[in-house]
Amino acid sequence: MNWIPQLLAISDGDLTTPEVAKHAQYLWKHTLSDPYFVDDGTSFSNLEHLIRYIHVGREYMTALMDLADADGQKEFEVNGYTVRLNSNSGYQKFRPKH
Repeated sequence: MNWIPQLLAISDGDLTTPEVAKHAQYLWKHTLSDPYFVDDGTSFSNLEHLIRYIHVGREYMTALMDLADADGQKEFEVNGYTVRLNSNSGYQKFRPKH
């Protein structure tokens, strides 16, 4: 994940401030467990946040996820974004069947 642009924006380019350290810790802690990554370095813990960020409908996004799961893909493109599955945290599918 490339968080540098996000961290640089917090304190006008100074990566040594306490605010940057705190935000970096937050990103590290939460990103490790989030199932969805977007190519700009953002991660999401649930589908609702992801679809709001990418500006697509729920049915469309779930259809893309189901297609990716059926093909065994770990990423797909939508609205100019690449959505990746966080397989490092044990996620095997975008939408595990219940």
